Amino acid sequence: MLFTLPQLLLSQVRKSGHITYVASLDISSLGNYLVKAPKAHKSQINETLNNNKNIKYILTFNSVSSSFSKEAKMKKDTKKGGINITELKAGSGVYFFDKIKKENLLQKNSFGENFLILIPESKWKITREKKMIGKYLCYKAITEKTIEGRKGVKK
Repeated sequence: MLFTLPQLLLSQVRKSGHITYVASLDISSLGNYLVKAPKAHKSQINETLNNNKNIKYILTFNSVSSSFSKEAKMKKDTKKGGINITELKAGSGVYFFDKIKKENLLQKNSFGENFLILIPESKWKITREKKMIGKYLCYKAITEKTIEGRKGVKK
């Protein structure tokens, strides 16, 4: 995957705006898997990969809030069971950040109803590892997440 959803941050340079991100799947890493896949599954795998499309996401922000979501498009008629792997990996839903309330929310649709999920604030640690990206000096930041699921707690 060439794209991951960023934490929603406000721009320090501009006070408001829109930024478009494109999510795409790098299928070159699947090369060995496709060679080793059973013949019976190859056509199904190729059909799924051919159904895979790039997806646009929009970050809209101002000085106090931001939202991040998939670009709204009309749905096309597709083959039954067509899965877009890029969308599965990049995610769906609408992310909201409110600087005043210090809230991170995710709006997810389930069974035709929208739910708001409060995302806990991440504690970031800035490391000494740095890299030039274009003309900007960037430092690596890390955080830990604890996830509780059916198989217990994972960090």
